[in-house]
Amino acid sequence: MNDSIEIKAKVNPDLNNFDKAFERISKRGRKGIDVKIRTPKEKSQSAKKKKDSLSSYYSSGSHAGSNTLAVSSDLDETQSGGFAGVIERKLAAYKEIRDKFRNKKKNGSDISDTDSTERNFESGFNTFGKGNSSAGKIEKAEIKIQNAHFDKIGSGLGNFGGGSGSNNPGNQGGGGGQGDRLSTIGQALPYIGAGIAIAGGIAKIVSAVGEQYTAAMQSQASTFGATGQYVGGGGGLFANAEVAQSNLARGRITGERIFGKGNLTDDETMRFSASQGKSLTEIVSQLETIRKENKNLDIGYLRGGAHATGFTNLRQSEYISRLAQISENLRGRGYSGDTENFTKFAAGIGRENGSMDPGRRLSLAEELSNQGRQGVFGGGIVGALSMAEAIKDNKGDFFAALRESEKDPGKYVSSSLSNLDPLTRGILGKMEGRSFTESENLKFNTNTFSKDNNSIQAGENKVTFLDNLKKEDFAKYGGGAAQIGYDLNKAMLDLFKDNQAVFNKVVDGIKALENISLPLVAGTINGLRATLEMAVGGISSLKDAIVKSTLGGGTLKVKSR
Repeated sequence: MNDSIEIKAKVNPDLNNFDKAFERISKRGRKGIDVKIRTPKEKSQSAKKKKDSLSSYYSSGSHAGSNTLAVSSDLDETQSGGFAGVIERKLAAYKEIRDKFRNKKKNGSDISDTDSTERNFESGFNTFGKGNSSAGKIEKAEIKIQNAHFDKIGSGLGNFGGGSGSNNPGNQGGGGGQGDRLSTIGQALPYIGAGIAIAGGIAKIVSAVGEQYTAAMQSQASTFGATGQYVGGGGGLFANAEVAQSNLARGRITGERIFGKGNLTDDETMRFSASQGKSLTEIVSQLETIRKENKNLDIGYLRGGAHATGFTNLRQSEYISRLAQISENLRGRGYSGDTENFTKFAAGIGRENGSMDPGRRLSLAEELSNQGRQGVFGGGIVGALSMAEAIKDNKGDFFAALRESEKDPGKYVSSSLSNLDPLTRGILGKMEGRSFTESENLKFNTNTFSKDNNSIQAGENKVTFLDNLKKEDFAKYGGGAAQIGYDLNKAMLDLFKDNQAVFNKVVDGIKALENISLPLVAGTINGLRATLEMAVGGISSLKDAIVKSTLGGGTLKVKSR
């Protein structure tokens, strides 16, 4: 059978006469709710007045829930890597519960002794019951218990006053009076408090989940409109918020649809960006700029080109950045932005004597390529020589030579300059504003470098990984919990709007109290100031006496007691 209790609470504030109602509520709150706990067989011995309320049970029970269950502070502590405080609170709470129930009899036997009954109720359920004297109380409430009925209420919880049995009239169909039923109700209040305590603890969990969900979603507030969802996948390399930003950067360059999609950046690109200490958004933007006409230019190919051109380790990101600029400049001038042939031309440039800075190698390759692309139409001597090689390679077809020169100018420039002797090449370079020594020692090789698919060494931040994982989980599952908080927030705002006149009266009352208390505080401060002035005056006199004694040859007399 079911255990049932019907409780009605009625609150009747007199809004027309607020001041008097406020005083009456305060008096009622200080009195509390009287509940007498007595055993049906020995009413006179067990009669004991207790002042409890459901709010006090919830308050202390919620406190117990805070210690025994996961709350926001626990999540914050574990998120930061700590756990000692969490374990300490849990162990302390469990130890307290164990100690509270230590005196309870084993094997579920009936507790007939009145003193034992009261002791067990007051100590055994104090964790979920009244707790500290500072527990909150309902300030104005009329609790009417109507038609309370308990069947086998001791089942699973230990038998007490209302338990079944022939010697217990409180649970018989026609036996027991109103006092017996109220006694049973009074003894049941700790159990009601325990249930409310559990609800309080669960509410704290739900509240904490809602807070974490809000934090996760707010971290991507600026990108959510474009992505349409929380974007994860940052792992231990990047915060998920930056992964979402990289999706936007990709979409702005490629024009592809990113709404409703997760992380669009592959793991190799993320690791490369992290290894270079560069923003993921920056690297993704540059890669997509380079890859507009040629999707084969993946991160492995570009790493191989960077290494062949002399850009190693942290300078590889510089190589990709320069390629992106060159590609965009070509595209802006009407040429193809495909840089695959250019990367091979640049990697093949070297010097007979000495080394060449990779940055200079890339700049020279860009300058010579532009001359070859122009040909006899503004490309100077190098352009004219390159055009001649293109016409010869295309069997005298001038227009075919123009097309091929624009497509792969490095091919014909390197061929034409390699056919010159060093001195002529040096003079030619000097005429066009380059170094004679550099031009004299230039050499051009056909460099067909391969992709660099070696593993990329990038440190993964464990804290970033765990934070990303936490936000992904809360963003996925915490929406319902957060909705409770949002609804409550709105309800509180609506409550304020509907009762603004009442709240304004409270504010006016607080202002009146301030007007009374501030002069008193000011008087206290004035009195303190007078005391300090007296002390300062005494110190000044003592200082003068010391100075006079030291400089004037007098004697400083100190009177001891």
